[in-house]
Amino acid sequence: MKCPKCGFESAPEFAFCPQCGTPLRQKCGKCGFEASADFAFCPKCGSELAAAEALEVEGAPDGTAERLQRLVPKEYAERLLATRGQVQAERRLVTILFSDVKGSTAMAENLDPEEVMEIMDGAFDVLIEPVYRYEGTLARLMGDAVLAFFGAPIAHEDDP
Repeated sequence: MKCPKCGFESAPEFAFCPQCGTPLRQKCGKCGFEASADFAFCPKCGSELAAAEALEVEGAPDGTAERLQRLVPKEYAERLLATRGQVQAERRLVTILFSDVKGSTAMAENLDPEEVMEIMDGAFDVLIEPVYRYEGTLARLMGDAVLAFFGAPIAHEDDP
């Protein structure tokens, strides 16, 4: 099986690429069939496979896209992908969330950069998960801060 990311040829029973760690299979959300990671549609039931859409994160370090894909609920990813390319000219009320980690600058001065990255990765996992759980949009990760918004492109009656 050929890795869709790096092109490394792996044994058919491998679930992850031994060269770069990319998942080689994806599970169909409708029927549960395990399809190749590069398939756009399930070969068993014909459903669209949301994981086939690559998550592009400009300038992000290796592994960031994969971590974000683990945090995004599958149903939300499918709804979000369905809105891709649709221009909606309407006014909406949106809620903007800006959150940063208090004391992170002082902490960073006393730790090695690797330790700071490990701590911040854990903090981002905690801060990002509720954004996607409530179908918000992560706009930006900035140093020790998260910028997100709710109400667009998917709006709810009770958005925060």
